[in-house]
Amino acid sequence: MAETFAMSLSPYEFNPFNLDPLKDVLEQQIDFKAIRERSPIKLYVSATAVRHSQAKVFRGEELTVKHLMASACLPCLFQAVEIDGEPYWDGGYLANPPIWPLIYDDTPDDVLIVTLNPFQRHETPRTPGEITDRLNEITFNSSLAAELRAIGFVHKLLDEGLLKESARGRYRRMLIHAIAADGRLDDLSMSSKFNTEWSFLQDLRTRGREAADHWLSVSCDDVGVKSSVDLKAMLT
Repeated sequence: MAETFAMSLSPYEFNPFNLDPLKDVLEQQIDFKAIRERSPIKLYVSATAVRHSQAKVFRGEELTVKHLMASACLPCLFQAVEIDGEPYWDGGYLANPPIWPLIYDDTPDDVLIVTLNPFQRHETPRTPGEITDRLNEITFNSSLAAELRAIGFVHKLLDEGLLKESARGRYRRMLIHAIAADGRLDDLSMSSKFNTEWSFLQDLRTRGREAADHWLSVSCDDVGVKSSVDLKAMLT
């Protein structure tokens, strides 16, 4: 019902005053000034520039509630978030998540990705809802797949001696790791993203911890040594 409603009316029609309780929650719970001025942790938040079809990455030192709202703005549910005159939608359409800032900035070589959408499904979707769900998963995973493929290609060129590796430069060997959603969220459809029941959120927490424990037991020793994600498979 929610999907049908979202496709029949735009957020400019069913929410003309652009009311969003999430904004109030974020403002109450997050000290954006502390993030901008005192946080020692590098933070990157992506959004999609609607008019220019470009990925925009906002950094911690400029972060406000608007940037977070923009990064999570699904266009069928929320009005575009305007920042400096530019409307933005969810960053997942073009960068989900953005990895390139970690390559060019002074960051560790190891990157741990926590995926929210399964890359693999065992069954072929057949019903309209299943097809829509899988299309959404593929769409939101496409930008990540493209970045991983590019990183894998750089690894290949470095291995063949066609590129010169630099410690902090344009070409360096990023070590990619992932706590994957595959197998952990297979029983959940896209509509579950609207489920805010406390019992469901606790279930997600349990699944996440189990996935993290599995990764720690299997791949933690690869950190600082090699990628635990098979980047070569991305090139086939």
